[in-house]
Parts: sequence; C-alpha cells; structure tokens
Amino acid sequence: WQEFRIAMGAYVAEQGTANVPFNYIDSNGLKLGVAVMNVRKQGIYLKNKPDEGERRTWLESLPDWRW
Repeated sequence: WQEFRIAMGAYVAEQGTANVPFNYIDSNGLKLGVAVMNVRKQGIYLKNKPDEGERRTWLESLPDWRW
C-alpha cells in the first residue's frame, strides 16, 4: 500500500489526475496502471484491511479518481 500510495501521489502531482493509463510504469518499475486497475476491480490494497475506509477516502480525494 505504501509504495502504491507514494507512486499515486507522485503521479497526481506530476499529471494532475489519478486517471493512470493501464500501461504506465513509474520510475521505480511499479506497474502503476495495472495496480490502479487491480484496486478498482479486485479491491487490492483494500479488502480485509482494518483501515479500508481511510484508504477509500484517500483514493476518492484524488482528482479524477473513479471506481
């Protein structure tokens, strides 16, 4: 989650949107586009986490975030 959150923060800071293209890979090699898809469709980083609500709130605060 932490690596994903940092990468999303950097992407949003640079691009101004959380709408990450599927094939986007960040400078650390994280397949961020794939990770975003997995969060949206499968709940990766969210399901069964004690802070799921906080994580969802953070994601929903990102510009252009869509489930």
